[in-house]
Amino acid sequence: MDIRNVQQLMIWMREADLLHLELERPGGSLLLRRSPRTAASPAATRFETATSPAATPANSGGEHLGGEIVRADTVGQFLIQHPLRETPLVRQGDRVDAGDLLGLLRIGSLYLPVRAHVAGRVSEPLTPPGGLVGYGAPLFALDNAD
Repeated sequence: MDIRNVQQLMIWMREADLLHLELERPGGSLLLRRSPRTAASPAATRFETATSPAATPANSGGEHLGGEIVRADTVGQFLIQHPLRETPLVRQGDRVDAGDLLGLLRIGSLYLPVRAHVAGRVSEPLTPPGGLVGYGAPLFALDNAD
């Protein structure tokens, strides 16, 4: 891993308000730590708001009443549409199959897919679009397919 990769990881950590990152690869490992932002920092406030307990379902598993919770596989900014498109990838009530694209997680200039793990109907968004999310944050609820 060269210094440009480490610098990009540090930028993503700052944007996602991460304080600790460990990366293990064959032949080596990397540990990055940074100091926390002050409480007055706007980015820190947005991050705390997007992952507040009120937005998190009571059960910590992947299931929702009658369905499944789709959670963030990584940290980033949650998007329901690509920035170059005007329409959302899915809307409440849409039927989706396993593997369908539901949203995106933006980390810097990188857009990672959020996919359905099971077939179902998009019943409710659990995170406001544009909000910063942490690993495992609930993004969508999918009701059992009809």
